[in-house]
Amino acid sequence: DNKFVFSAIHYSRYKAGVRQKLKDLLDEKSRVFLAAAEEYYARIYNKPARIAESSAHYIVKFYSAALYSLLEEWMLGGMKEEIPQFVQILQKLTRDTMYSAFEAFAE
Repeated sequence: DNKFVFSAIHYSRYKAGVRQKLKDLLDEKSRVFLAAAEEYYARIYNKPARIAESSAHYIVKFYSAALYSLLEEWMLGGMKEEIPQFVQILQKLTRDTMYSAFEAFAE
């Protein structure tokens, strides 16, 4: 599953098409992450996040770029951490961080 996908990317010699596909996938997943965080924020804080589409775009690009950079470093570095360990690192780095962006970009 995930190990196969990461290994396939790694051993593809990381060609430009593979890198672009990974960037596109991360943009898509970051948009999903933003939408889920907005719903969670509204439930927890009992108020909507109220983020303009232009601001949402930058939030998505920020998370996408950060994740891409970390994934690239991990893959090109030989994937030393096991997938569950690497996922935990990503979770620690992203946990609750989007709420600060919501406050900063609130309309």
